[in-house]
This record gives sequence, C-alpha cells and structure tokens, in this order.
Amino acid sequence: MARMLKKWTGQLFATYAYDGNRDLLAQVRGDFGGDTISQYDYANDALGRRTEIARSGTVMSETRTDAYGYNDRNELIYSRRRAESAEITEYAYAYDDIGNRLSSLDLGAEREYAANGLIQYTSTSNLCDLCDICGYNPQYDLDGNQPLMIEKPGSYKMHVTHDGNK
Repeated sequence: MARMLKKWTGQLFATYAYDGNRDLLAQVRGDFGGDTISQYDYANDALGRRTEIARSGTVMSETRTDAYGYNDRNELIYSRRRAESAEITEYAYAYDDIGNRLSSLDLGAEREYAANGLIQYTSTSNLCDLCDICGYNPQYDLDGNQPLMIEKPGSYKMHVTHDGNK
C-alpha cells in the first residue's frame, strides 16, 4: 500500500489506502476513539478486477469475506460470501458469446434469461421470490428502451425514464 489519505471529524478517522502500483483501493478503515470500527480490505487480480473484500471491525456483527470470479471476457461468473459462522451465500452467472446473461443462481433461486437479435432480454424465468412474478417478459419502446422494469401485482411498478440515447 503506497498512497494513503486520511479524513477526520472529531474522533472519527477514515483512512483510504491504495495499491502501490495502481490507483486501486486496497483498504478503507474507520477508527473512532482509537478503535477500528470498520475495515474493508480489497484484493484485485492482475487486470484490476476486484477478487475479494474482507470486512471486519467492532460495528460488524461478524467478520465476512466476499470472493469474486470472472471469465475471460471480464464478466462476473460468481460471488461467494463467507462469514465467521461458516454460512456461505453463493451467486453464479452464465453468459452467451456476446455477453447476454443466460442463467443465474441468486440466493438459491435459479433463473433463465432469453434475448432477441437486438440484444434485449425477452424473458426472465423464476422471479417469484423477488416480486411474486414467476415469469417476466420485458417490453420496449420504439427506441429500444425498457420503460417498465417490473410490476408487482397490487403493489408497485418500477418505471425507467430515458433522456437520450442508450
């Protein structure tokens, strides 16, 4: 860790440390009254992709480490969270040759995705656990924007407004 930056307010100090050879964050630490209340240690691979985050400190309920893996196209293919309690949460993703997501595993729920020739998702399966929608078929406006993302029956709609080109 070569470069460090400190900011403080009263007894609260925030320290930012960066990789010596690259301008990548290596650590963020919060200290209060001489105690480390939060600390985030970051690891990156040779390409600068974040591969791990270790979280600790007195305000954390337990120490936790998140690990990330990528394919040769720099797409995230997995994320694993391990805590002191040995609980492991895993996320996994698969993509086609042009980067469209084909499938995902999120918190135990498997999903499949389909895309059209315009590289727009046309369907997503198994969203029941997220919003009571078991299949989702996105709609697009004439510019190819997706103005309505997800609608939960009887509850909410998530609208997206586009102000220009994609």
